[in-house]
This record gives sequence, structure tokens and C-alpha cells, in this order.
Amino acid sequence: AFREIRMSDVGSPYIHETGSRLRRMFEEAKANAPTLIFLDEIDSLASNREGHDAAVYRVEEVNELLTLVDQCSEGGILVIGACNSIARLDSAMLRPGRFDRKIFVGPPDEAARRALFELFLNARPHASNIDVGAFAASTEGYSNADIEEVVKKAALLAANEDAPMIAKRHLEMAV
Repeated sequence: AFREIRMSDVGSPYIHETGSRLRRMFEEAKANAPTLIFLDEIDSLASNREGHDAAVYRVEEVNELLTLVDQCSEGGILVIGACNSIARLDSAMLRPGRFDRKIFVGPPDEAARRALFELFLNARPHASNIDVGAFAASTEGYSNADIEEVVKKAALLAANEDAPMIAKRHLEMAV
């Protein structure tokens, strides 16, 4: 089984509710074991408890997550987390037995950016003479989400002009 957990799935303005929601999700994962839990933006779930904004309820939420992660191996659960800022994570999350391996995934290279442009453009009407290789070359440092947004903006520009499809100039303006 696979379960993705985001802060938006469990976060609550009510004290103790976030911890309760996390616990329920981990209990569901255990009931459906073996389960892979993917904690997206784990830095928002397990931010440093010693920071200047570490309210008591946030400390309790991180403590709850640590307890749940510690019990995973007994319950047939593997936990993987992704974050944009590993420095924001609570140091206890990175101790051996919790998140032992850290893998840096950088921005896509030119070949990947080309494939992303092709993927996102294929889902929309576009001119056949668009040189996706040129756009891939000119967007170094762009993420998957950035490229998707460029194509979405280009589509909106085309729609605002009542154009039947995305043209090269729409992509250029969007970039």
C-alpha cells in the first residue's frame, strides 16, 4: 500500500488535532501493511523544535511524528520524506533508525527539461514548430513545477488572444 501525507492533509489550527490526524494515518498504514508512507514537505511537519517559532503545540506534533516513525519497522511500514530545506528539519528526524539516507535531487538537466516541455505541451494544443530543445536550453535551473507553470502561462496567453493553440511566442512570453 502507498500513502502520501502532506501538512495540508493533517495540519489543523486546533491543538492536538494534527497529532491525532497523523496517528490515524499511521494506524491505517499499519492496518494495510506492508505500506510505504511518503511524507511530502516533511520540513513543514517536523520543523526544528528549538527554533524561535517553536510553539508548544508544534513541539508536541514533532514529538508525535518521531514516535510514529520509531514504531514503523515493527508495523511493516517504510517511511520516505521529501523536503526543500533539510536544514529546517528537527535534528532528531535525521538520527540513525529514522531517516538514515539523504539523497539530493537537484533540478532537471537539459534532457529532462526537454522531456518535461514535451510532456506538458502534449497535453495541450500547440504549434508543431516549437523547438522544445531551445526552451530546455534556456531554462537552466528551472524545476519540474517551473516548467509546468511556463506551459500553463503560455496556454493562458494563447487563450486570452483566442489563439487556437500555444505558439512559440506564448512560451517565450511565459518564460
